[in-house]
Amino acid sequence: MGLKIRAIICVIALAAPFIACDGIVGVHKNDSESLNIQKTPADSQNLILDDSKFPYIGLPRLVIETDDIRNIEDRETKIHARMQVYGKNGPESDIVRLDIRGRGNYTWGLPKKPFNIYLDKKESLLGLAPAKKFALLANYLDRTLIRNAVAFELAHKTDLEWTPSGKFVEVFLNQKFMGNYYLSEKIGFGESRLNKSDEAFLLEYDKNYDEEYKFMTGLKDLPVNIKKPENPT
Repeated sequence: MGLKIRAIICVIALAAPFIACDGIVGVHKNDSESLNIQKTPADSQNLILDDSKFPYIGLPRLVIETDDIRNIEDRETKIHARMQVYGKNGPESDIVRLDIRGRGNYTWGLPKKPFNIYLDKKESLLGLAPAKKFALLANYLDRTLIRNAVAFELAHKTDLEWTPSGKFVEVFLNQKFMGNYYLSEKIGFGESRLNKSDEAFLLEYDKNYDEEYKFMTGLKDLPVNIKKPENPT
C-alpha cells in the first residue's frame, strides 16, 4: 500500500508543471525556414531567444544553437554548438560549448527527436551531478510526458545503487521551439554515476544488436550488447 501511495504522489507532483502546457509536445521539422535564421554573433553574451509564441511556463529553457545553424541529421555526427539556460526574465547561465547529436533507436525515427549532448567540461546542469554527458529525452510517445520521470523517482526509493536523475525543460534549437524534454543523466561509470571499477561490465538489451561485442542469452535469446568495457576479455 505504501508503494502505491508514493506512486500516486509522484504522478501528481510531476504532472503539476504541465497543467499550463495544454498538452504541447512540440515537433520540429528541418525545413527551409532554418535557412533564414539569424546567427547569434560570436561575441554576444546571450544566445538569441524568441519566445513570443511560446512564453515562459515555469520550466527552464535550454537554448541551443549549432555552429553555422547546422541541422542534426543523424545519431553518429557530433555537431559543435553553444547552449545557455534561460529562466523567466532572461539568461540564468553563461554560454557553454558542447557537441550534440541524435540519440535513440526507434525513437530517433519519430517526428520529435531525442538528443545526446556532450559538454566541453563537467557542468552541474540545473542542479544535476556535474558531468560532461547528458541526454535530452523527447518522450514523444508518452502523452503524459512523465513516465520516465516517474520510473526514475520510484527507482530512487529502492535500494538500487544508482538511478539517473533528471529535470523537465523546454528546448529551443536553432531558434525553433522543440517542446518539452526531460534532461537526464546518462548511464555510465564515474563518481556521480555508477561508481564501478574499470573491469565492471555495462550491458544493454537492444534488438538492434549493433555493438562490436554482444551475445544472445541462453534463455529466450535476448540480445545483449556490451557497452563497457570497450575491449572486454
